[in-house]
Amino acid sequence: MFLRDFIAESVHLLQALYSENEAMAIVRKLTMEVLDIKEYTYITEPNFNIEQKHLITLNKAMDKLLKAIPLQYVLGRVDFYNYSFKVSPAVLIPRPETEYLCKLAIDKIASMRQDNRHRLRLLDLCTGSACIAWTMALEIPNIEVFAVDVSDEALEVAKNQDLYKYLNEGHIAPTFVHADILKEDFTEYGQFDIIISNPPYLMSSQKSQMDRNVLDYEPDIALFAPDYDPLIFYKSIANWSKLLRDSSSFALLEINDLLVEETKQIFSGKFNNVLLIKDLQEKDRYIFYQL
Repeated sequence: MFLRDFIAESVHLLQALYSENEAMAIVRKLTMEVLDIKEYTYITEPNFNIEQKHLITLNKAMDKLLKAIPLQYVLGRVDFYNYSFKVSPAVLIPRPETEYLCKLAIDKIASMRQDNRHRLRLLDLCTGSACIAWTMALEIPNIEVFAVDVSDEALEVAKNQDLYKYLNEGHIAPTFVHADILKEDFTEYGQFDIIISNPPYLMSSQKSQMDRNVLDYEPDIALFAPDYDPLIFYKSIANWSKLLRDSSSFALLEINDLLVEETKQIFSGKFNNVLLIKDLQEKDRYIFYQL
């Protein structure tokens, strides 16, 4: 089967679930990964023929995609920052907003740090796939990262990322800890210079605006806060922030853009320099504060 024909047929089928542009992006990514080809091979090589063994793999993947299983779960991987992360239905698929959260944190650390001799300590709460924890560990020299999650399945994914090979001299693999941040404290691990978190923050009322592939396959535990207190994780993080070391320490959190002021109030009065930061879509998406 010609690649161009497979793409055309697959895009047509996926339009039952996605827009034409979304369907095209999904099928292009799928064929790139399975066939190890360039994105526009179907244009530059109109007679590119798919080998039978690869066609079987592609058709099995399409069966899953037509059930609205996210492409990232079908492939088992997602690109995030400068790395490829393993993902499964046990963990949330990392979003661009979280990638930007990492960039903000890295830039902030670079601006506050005089040299790399002083070892920094960073706490990543609700780590999931550990995309934040691993990115910080790999991008910042001499930083000790502790990554916390309540899910054993999520921590299994986090621990088994194929990223240890990128640890150069001066870089340290994250330490993974099973803990429920709503019930436990972390005092036994000492103090930290930085806290970062992308906790569950969606409300049930937002489900009607969400796609089926998210609701049916991504873990509720990583997406939704309880209806009775949608800001419960931020209240807990405020308490965990007592572990920050000194006045130069900071926290950076991803937040629900529908609960911006309510979230800010949790930290205002308790911490210094409480700031809202916009994402690339110009929505208030992050809160920064210092001890």
